[in-house]
Amino acid sequence: MNIPIVLIAYNRLDSLKRLLGSLNKSIYPADVKLIISVDGGGDEKVIDYAKHYVWNHGDKELVVHEKNIGLR
Repeated sequence: MNIPIVLIAYNRLDSLKRLLGSLNKSIYPADVKLIISVDGGGDEKVIDYAKHYVWNHGDKELVVHEKNIGLR
């Protein structure tokens, strides 16, 4: 079974950095896909950081929504 980790981001860059740092220090039994979803109107610094972040445990996907969809 291949279950991804999905992070929801908007405008808290420091919180995103802290969370990603903790997740990257973890040990996983297999490759894990990381999906970072940034809600519409999200901070450009958050988007840029997520775009350039190196995930060491598998594939990374960045989804930037054009509109604010909230938590769905």
